Amino acid sequence: MADRRIITVTRDAEIYHVVNITECSDAESIHRRIFSQLQIPLVSQPHFEIYRTELGGVAIGNALDSNRFLNICQELGDGIGSLKFIVQDTRRSSNSPITLTTFESLQNDFWGQENLSDSTGSSLYRTDMSGDRAMLFQPGSHNPTLTPPGVELGNTLKESRSLNALLGGQINSKMDSQTGIKWARGSLIGRSMYSRVYHALNISTGEIMAVKQVDLPQSDRDREDSKQAFIVQALKNECSVLRRLAHPNIIRFLGSERTLDTLSMFLEYIPGDHLGKLLKDTGKLEDKTVRFITRQIVDGLAYLHVSGVIHCDLRCSTILVSDFGLCRIFGFGVSEQKENAHEDYRGIRMQGSIYWMAPEMIHDENQFYDSKVDIWSLGCTITEMQTAQRPWLGENAITVLYKVGVDKEAPPISDTIP
Repeated sequence: MADRRIITVTRDAEIYHVVNITECSDAESIHRRIFSQLQIPLVSQPHFEIYRTELGGVAIGNALDSNRFLNICQELGDGIGSLKFIVQDTRRSSNSPITLTTFESLQNDFWGQENLSDSTGSSLYRTDMSGDRAMLFQPGSHNPTLTPPGVELGNTLKESRSLNALLGGQINSKMDSQTGIKWARGSLIGRSMYSRVYHALNISTGEIMAVKQVDLPQSDRDREDSKQAFIVQALKNECSVLRRLAHPNIIRFLGSERTLDTLSMFLEYIPGDHLGKLLKDTGKLEDKTVRFITRQIVDGLAYLHVSGVIHCDLRCSTILVSDFGLCRIFGFGVSEQKENAHEDYRGIRMQGSIYWMAPEMIHDENQFYDSKVDIWSLGCTITEMQTAQRPWLGENAITVLYKVGVDKEAPPISDTIP
């Protein structure tokens, strides 16, 4: 009889260990083998919990108790190691208990807006991930109107009946694939006072996604909180803008969801970080790297402007860079939509980030501006890449508002820039 094996992974999902459980008859003996393989000291073992996983970095369901864990091992363990678990230290894990839910696809968006045409499509785009291995996406053209080609989906999940068995029927297997998809929330990527970003797993396809969630006002005090209201409205605006865009240098919108407590936006997951974080970690970029990234940003901006979108908050912290150097513009919370982005537009005063803000967004009483405000921000972003410092370094926001809005000054250029 073939050995029955399970695969366990560390919390970072980088090293996989195969554990032979053929002779194990209880959960405790399996636990001992797992902890031994992972070299987890006996004194630390009580702090670790075991989760089911299909993709190494995403835990599915709640932590498994001994009975549930043993049943899964006995029912689903096989001789090729297809059964996978992830072991997490509860003292360090950012995971809250994982919930399973559904989110509406593009054709059934919760904002109640007009449905997209059939030519736009309602299915998810493939991200730059295949299973748990990153893939380089190489656009075949720098045409700013290029739409992203489809990429064949990877087979990373077992059939749905196995998932239903191990998750206790929490997945709705009868759901119409045209109106919703099944997903599980994973580890926390980042958070602010009102919002959180998590890894997420598309249960149907095995795709890794990113989900941004904001809290809806629940009390009178919440409803009077102007900051929370702004964050909620910004997420609505971001979904409204992104749902009609498709370009290799724009973050891909996958869907949205509204519950009683939260609003959620689902995006492709980019294995990498935003450009601002990279500059902080590594310092200024070489000229050839600046040119490589700038060309991608320009392509993305050209597409946005042709599509009638003014970003209004372009800076290094709204540029995602994958591990292979592919750039995606994101952060569309204050973006504007119009028929012609190149014509003057009366917008809302003071949108965006002050140090990257164009003069016409500050000084004009009537607040008329067009796509050129993004070009100003692009110039600030380029100098940011060349120096690893924000524009107007050493100046406070009030001073910058005066210099840009009244004196119409541009940010000073560092002597170190060739």
